[in-house]
Amino acid sequence: MKKVLVLLVGLGLVTSCSEKGVDEAAMETSSIQAVIAAAQPSTSGRTDVKRGTIYAWVKDVTIEAESQVTTYTAQETYDLLDSGDTGYDDAGALFKLEDVALGDNKVTASTTTNVAPVTEYDATGDSSVQTKADFISNHVDNTNPYAVYETDSPVSVNVLQSGTAPIQLQMNTQNARLISAVSMNSTNANAQYLTDNFTSTSKVEIKEVGGSWTTVNESVITDELYSTFYWSDTNSIGGAKYRVTVTVVRNSDGQQMAQADRVVTLTNSTSYRCNFVMNVDSNELFGDVELNLIWQEWVEAPCPEC
Repeated sequence: MKKVLVLLVGLGLVTSCSEKGVDEAAMETSSIQAVIAAAQPSTSGRTDVKRGTIYAWVKDVTIEAESQVTTYTAQETYDLLDSGDTGYDDAGALFKLEDVALGDNKVTASTTTNVAPVTEYDATGDSSVQTKADFISNHVDNTNPYAVYETDSPVSVNVLQSGTAPIQLQMNTQNARLISAVSMNSTNANAQYLTDNFTSTSKVEIKEVGGSWTTVNESVITDELYSTFYWSDTNSIGGAKYRVTVTVVRNSDGQQMAQADRVVTLTNSTSYRCNFVMNVDSNELFGDVELNLIWQEWVEAPCPEC
């Protein structure tokens, strides 16, 4: 006999099934369903699921139910389909995990992403071609973050022959993203620092969780030419750090005239947009930091203390 357990998950899903380590003839099983968008049962019997409001960077979802009374585990992976994708009209609005063992189970879910991890420094920013603000907003609007999600801990559920109430799976991510652009202040009261007699550089460093500071790159900047950094990969997670240091030296003797730095500590499910400007007169690096990320919501946020 088979029954249905409904899983309320904030995402969509895909395909393959696997079951391991049990004598199926000697065990009764049921099934699990996960409601994604509209709570309407799917009669298509497919493993494709409509994406609905799930983030575009989520590729698929895998749900697993591990029996606590046997060595049996039911698992299935579901593809998320967008409107216009082949098979979208026949895709379900529910997640349904078949052949879940009756009795106590631990249910977990995880995702993969369709976005490649990126860590990219660029020393060729030119305000006459694209402003720093436009560079940042272009990435926010047109580049999805790298982020994978999972349940923080298994959800316990007792699967019954008579039917099981829906269960909620909270999907969280450790990933974060940072987009920065750094230049000199074009309105310095003392304009000599913008002449060929002085050289200004920006240096970007990152510190992975549990690691030490590592230099990404360093390049010359002016009030027109700026450096950029895009960080969205497996290591840009909550607790990781970004640091930019701007140094101004006098070319005639190498004397350091000014130096300032800013540090941003990443937070889970948050995207930071940092537009930094170096003011030599006050020896201060300042600017905007905005944020965002939540499937757990994804947050677009200003740069802290800018």
